[in-house]
Amino acid sequence: MCGLQSFPPCTGALPYLLNGFLLLLLQKEVLGCPAVCQLCTGRQVTCRNLGLSSIPRNFPKTSLKILSLAFNNITELQPEVLKPLVSLTHLQVNYNPWNCSCKMLGLLNWLASSPISVKIHCQNPLSMRGRPLRYIRWTQFANCSSPTASPEAACHLDLTWIGILSSFLVVILFL
Repeated sequence: MCGLQSFPPCTGALPYLLNGFLLLLLQKEVLGCPAVCQLCTGRQVTCRNLGLSSIPRNFPKTSLKILSLAFNNITELQPEVLKPLVSLTHLQVNYNPWNCSCKMLGLLNWLASSPISVKIHCQNPLSMRGRPLRYIRWTQFANCSSPTASPEAACHLDLTWIGILSSFLVVILFL
């Protein structure tokens, strides 16, 4: 015919394929990776385009350098999720419908002190649609009443406590 040879069917391949699949699942478990994510090498976790509305919590804490959560339905991100990831150098969270509300102030504060740059463009509220989160000032977040909502408020709170404690110490020392 055309020089093509037919090979006999490989009847013993199924157990090997199943073993390979199980090894991939176990690798994610051993590395401490979210089962929902497509790729996990310990240094890189990719959870792109999965329709996630929340962020999985079980990432490799000490070895993860690249985390991709792009093209999902994530609307907010708390810095508590990122703080344990001490080796993180790249965070890809673009193309998510970010809700730039008071809940994002913690992330904005964390990003201000982090070497990691991220592309977060606000989807909501409409007044902020399309604007990069990093260029939004604290004062532009309407109706945020948390005592530590901004660095200025946190600093004021810290100075208040320092004043109270130092007054207390002065009273104790001079009595």
